[in-house]
Amino acid sequence: MKQIIFIIFVLLLSGCIDEYNPKGIEEVSDLLVIEGTITDDESVFTLRRSVGLSESLTGNETVDNAFLYVEKENGERINGYFTENGTYHIPTIQLIPEQKYRLRISIDGEEYESTFLAPIFTPEIDSILPMKRGQGEPVYMCVSTHDPQNQSRYVK
Repeated sequence: MKQIIFIIFVLLLSGCIDEYNPKGIEEVSDLLVIEGTITDDESVFTLRRSVGLSESLTGNETVDNAFLYVEKENGERINGYFTENGTYHIPTIQLIPEQKYRLRISIDGEEYESTFLAPIFTPEIDSILPMKRGQGEPVYMCVSTHDPQNQSRYVK
């Protein structure tokens, strides 16, 4: 009797399975994907085009014909340069914490820009020490730093 119930159950389950075809898959292809961060050194960005879920990677997803620059709030530009495989470098050395910056990209007449943001000052780390309160307790990582200029608004 249990075997008959199991067979009926399996037959019922197999009849309930439908193939799922999500709508909107085509809408997520060919979107500009930007990876990178404006840093107080050389900023590196990678530009690619997204592919739809039904598409396969072809190797042509990188964007190699863009013009990138970091723009200061006062209008000054720091131009970037292309290296390879959709990778661009911008020499953003010595950002000023009181100024705001944004990334601007131009590709085939299309313009893209981020919002203006001020740099986050993070002081150098003096030490990292593990701390454990007792056997069976989790290990915590304690980070020690100092900021003589008192500029770290986000790290206290």
